[in-house]
Amino acid sequence: MDAVLFDWDGTLADTLPIVVKSFQTVLPRVGCYVSDDFILKRIGIGDRRLFVEALRNAKVALDDALLSGLVREKNKLQIDMIAETALLPGAADLLNSLRGRIKVGLATMSNKEGICALLEAKGLDDCFEAIVSADEVNYPKPDPEVFLKCA
Repeated sequence: MDAVLFDWDGTLADTLPIVVKSFQTVLPRVGCYVSDDFILKRIGIGDRRLFVEALRNAKVALDDALLSGLVREKNKLQIDMIAETALLPGAADLLNSLRGRIKVGLATMSNKEGICALLEAKGLDDCFEAIVSADEVNYPKPDPEVFLKCA
């Protein structure tokens, strides 16, 4: 084996609570109300696409400026909540045991700024030879683009 690729959300870290909380904080500011379940069912499609689906569902007019602002605000909230993000049991030990032994990549639909801040806060920023984020792909999961670019 030459390398191993990981996802972040739900694989290495329990980010669901802060992802939902950040969306549920930002969406009402533009008159959009969706259930937590609506958000949970769309985890992994990327922030921008989730905002588009939520706004369309709530019949809220949207444009690029609004979407970009919502994504920035949501990501800032998530960075502010880094302390609330828990690594899954064994994740840090696994990554540390692989360090220097095998190439490790991270393929995530989180944004680059947010994932880099989280990795640094958790002391894992030097565990990955490659990190590919939502900012670097055209197609969200389940499309394999993020994993293929990381590989």
